[in-house]
This record gives sequence, C-alpha cells and structure tokens, in this order.
Amino acid sequence: MTHTDRPPPPPRIDTDDFEPIEVRETRVGSALQVLLSLVLIVLGVWIGVTGPEVPLRIFELLPPRFWGFLTAGFFSVTGVHGVTGLLRKDPVLVIDGDGIEDRRTWFSAGRVRWDEIADVESVRFRMVAVRLTEAESVLERLPLWKRWFLRLDHWIFGTPVHLALGGLEGGREALLETLQHGLERVQVADVRAAAKLQAPPDATAEASEADISPPP
Repeated sequence: MTHTDRPPPPPRIDTDDFEPIEVRETRVGSALQVLLSLVLIVLGVWIGVTGPEVPLRIFELLPPRFWGFLTAGFFSVTGVHGVTGLLRKDPVLVIDGDGIEDRRTWFSAGRVRWDEIADVESVRFRMVAVRLTEAESVLERLPLWKRWFLRLDHWIFGTPVHLALGGLEGGREALLETLQHGLERVQVADVRAAAKLQAPPDATAEASEADISPPP
C-alpha cells in the first residue's frame, strides 16, 4: 500500500469545540445499584429454585431456572461493583473527541469510536442504546467472556453496547443530549469530508481559501 492509498484516520471532534467530559458516579447512584442488585439476586435465586412459567421471549431459549441463577450470578458481580463505586473516585464514562469509553461495570464494552456509532437513543429500562455500524468489529477486540454477555445484550436491546446513565453526575437527559451532540458533529464532519473528496480540485482549493480568508 502506497502513502496515498492509506485509509484516512477515524473521524475526530475538534476538542476546541468539544471539551472532553469525565463523568463519575454519585454516591446515591452507587447505593441504588447495590440495593437493586440485592433485589435482583433474590429474584434470580427464587426463579432458579422454583422455575416458574414466565411468558417472556428470553425464556424460550433456555429454561427459567438457568436464567434465574444466571441473573443471581450477574447481579452478585454488579452488586460488588456498586460497593466499589462507593469508594472509588475515577470516572466511569468518558466522552471526548475520539468517542466514548464506558467503564461503569466489568461487562461494559469500553472504548467505542465515533465512526463505529450509527445512532444513540433511549430504550426500555431507561437504558441508552448505542447503535453500531459494525457490531462484530467492536466485539472482536473484547475478551471472550465479555463477548458472550454483550451478545446477550445485543439480543435483548438490539445492540451489544448500551449505557446506564442513571446515578451519574450531570443527569441522564443531559448526558444523552451530549452523546447525541457528539455523534451529530462527527456525521456533519463526514458529510463535509465526502463533499471535498467529490469536488473538483479547483473547487476544493477555492473553498479552503474562502474558509481562511478574513471577512470583507
């Protein structure tokens, strides 16, 4: 591959216009995570022991007892994570010019670049779904055990990457708006870059000169 054939770098937001944001958990949010985990652990154990008939799509794949014990195990981990959240001070969500990085739980997808994101929207359970352009390319760089859990999320939410923004500094709605704003900026940059590639060389040069020329 020659120098001219190299692919362009991933889109990046100008950090002069988009300040990197580091979001931390509130103590109330961590405490609620622990409380919710305890409730779901009890519910999971009850389902695992009694095996009730529940008319949900997820129970069509494997028996309720399996999902009950899986739920109890999963939320045991998140409960421990909530306890550590009461003690730690490092950010659990980073939004910057390269993309987003979710560090809130051990099952989070981690860093996802803006060019890998197709859309960001609010879904059920007050979760925020991050729709990906190529889900497998994001999953491939993760450990096998994490891939398994995120593929389950993909089946439930329609994407392997989703964010729980409740209990974070700034509030859920403000953070969702920030994510959508960042994605819009990258999409606008992509459109401008594509227009420059399709424009004749003379037109591109004139446009560049117009961008830097002082107003009359």
